[in-house]
Amino acid sequence: LAVMLTACTDPYADNSSLIKDTNVLPAASYMDSVDSLNVSTWVEVLKFTNLYNTMNLAANYTCFVPSNEAMQVYLAAKGVQKVSELNLDDAKILVKYHTIKSSTSYSSVSFEEGVIPDTTATGDYLSTSFLENGGAVQINLEASILKTVKTNNAYIHIINNVLTPVTETLWEHLQNGQFSIFSQAVEAIGYREKLNTISELKNNIQFKYHFTLFPVPDSVYRA
Repeated sequence: LAVMLTACTDPYADNSSLIKDTNVLPAASYMDSVDSLNVSTWVEVLKFTNLYNTMNLAANYTCFVPSNEAMQVYLAAKGVQKVSELNLDDAKILVKYHTIKSSTSYSSVSFEEGVIPDTTATGDYLSTSFLENGGAVQINLEASILKTVKTNNAYIHIINNVLTPVTETLWEHLQNGQFSIFSQAVEAIGYREKLNTISELKNNIQFKYHFTLFPVPDSVYRA
């Protein structure tokens, strides 16, 4: 079950007492106030997607936040120079994929080799592993945690690369040319639509499907 993040009113906007001590600030305000975190570009993304105030709610967040350098690489790969030039829907997915909202927030010492038990706000599971030299925590084998800070509603993990949201369905993945025979079998048993469906609305609740597939490549079938 995906826990969706939506835009809302910032409950801390008029509470000036919190601004005096950044240690008690909620996640978005903390990132916005502490320049040494080096995540100002991510703050721009939060404001661009209208999710800044959401990250200030009284909740338990685990935030994987790309550094400014990582975001510059991401923007360049997208062919844009500014956050405001990103596709808005893609930017929202990006924020949600980097955010876990659950009954507890995860510190660095909470991570074990494997999958984080709670899903991101997109309904996806992130994996954690440890590098041999120095034991740095890796997320999805594509980003390492550089620094971790605690706010009054979140653990913020600064990472050196932007995580890649999962937007491809299993059916779409099978269309890469290696699984044409297997794809025919999927269609023959009527599973094409099932494997091409990401989520479904049931009783006003959005459920995300999770499958494990062992596809056989054409080369194996031919052999």
